[in-house]
Amino acid sequence: MNAPPDPRPVLDAALARVDDACNAIAEALSPSAAHRREILLRRARVLSAALPVEAPAPAELVTLVVFERSGSRWAIEGRFVREVTQRARPEPIPSAPAVFAGIVEVRGELIPVVALDVVLGRRAPDAAPTSNGPMLVLGAERAELVLPVDRVVEIAHVPREALVPVPRDLRLPHIDASAGEVLVIDASSLLDDPSLRGEDGIEGGRP
Repeated sequence: MNAPPDPRPVLDAALARVDDACNAIAEALSPSAAHRREILLRRARVLSAALPVEAPAPAELVTLVVFERSGSRWAIEGRFVREVTQRARPEPIPSAPAVFAGIVEVRGELIPVVALDVVLGRRAPDAAPTSNGPMLVLGAERAELVLPVDRVVEIAHVPREALVPVPRDLRLPHIDASAGEVLVIDASSLLDDPSLRGEDGIEGGRP
């Protein structure tokens, strides 16, 4: 008769599988440091794949009307420029303050023309104004002031963060930022200037 097969190899293999299962359970319940790192890395990869990647927010652009005046380049925010017009020489205003270079009619309204050089302190009030170029009609909701310029250079769109504050000791009236070498006029400050808002009987678009 043939001897029965030795059951020990089968038992040993079964016991080995049981040992492996016990070790796996023990590792899952109390993972080693290396295993914990591997688990965390797998979870991080899964989460990073599941989360949407947000595109960076687009930079806020500021529209600037760049112009030349008295040999220098300046800019003003386009949202305050209602139109660019070519008019005859402004009519003088008798006894008006020196900051006013005259008055022009724009779409049926008489609008004061501001002597920008005087406002910015770059020309003596008694010096003769010079301008045969276009005029920028400024206003928040309606035409309020007119700036004579020598020529409009360009319409530029620049990131707002590109506007650099001008050092306090170098500031001019109504100027507090620059874009490269171009000084940017603060239109809000200019339009809110009490000396330009009609306290002496001159105010754009009003009787």
